[in-house]
Amino acid sequence: MDATTIERARSGDRAAQAEVLAHVEKSIASAVSRMRLSEADHADTMQDARIRVIAMLPRFAGKSSITTWAFTVARNVAINRIRSASRRYETPCEIIDDVVTDHAPASDALFDQAFDSGKLRDALVTLSPEMRRAFEAFYVDDRGLTDIARELGCLEPSLRVRMFRARATLRTRLAEVSP
Repeated sequence: MDATTIERARSGDRAAQAEVLAHVEKSIASAVSRMRLSEADHADTMQDARIRVIAMLPRFAGKSSITTWAFTVARNVAINRIRSASRRYETPCEIIDDVVTDHAPASDALFDQAFDSGKLRDALVTLSPEMRRAFEAFYVDDRGLTDIARELGCLEPSLRVRMFRARATLRTRLAEVSP
């Protein structure tokens, strides 16, 4: 890849950016393929990596080859995807599914059964008031984390910790009462 094409791409020339992407595609694919991602996450990560490479082009200093640099950018995007995957929230049905012994897929009927039997309601009562408010706002009221954090007067990372602890507590309580 010649320096003039890279420089044009860095300055926003779309045709040059397309050339750069075509040139680094194998490097991006190589970096993302090395990570253990689901098929859907792999496709999303490939797209995110392409976008990130274009967005970061103005910061490309030329200290390494463009393919090595793109590989590094793509690897970092994939690592961030893996890290964020470990922080994804589960739906209440997924929580209930964790404690069902036959490992049948969770359904609305299963959620309703656990709720109607009082198991979920009893488990929710064991949460601290802060955890319960956060959990109900997120799962029942279907509100966003930023909105909930603002209402509770905490930072979003603190809210994420509360949500994690609430799910862990519910999982434990539901496992204790499941047949």
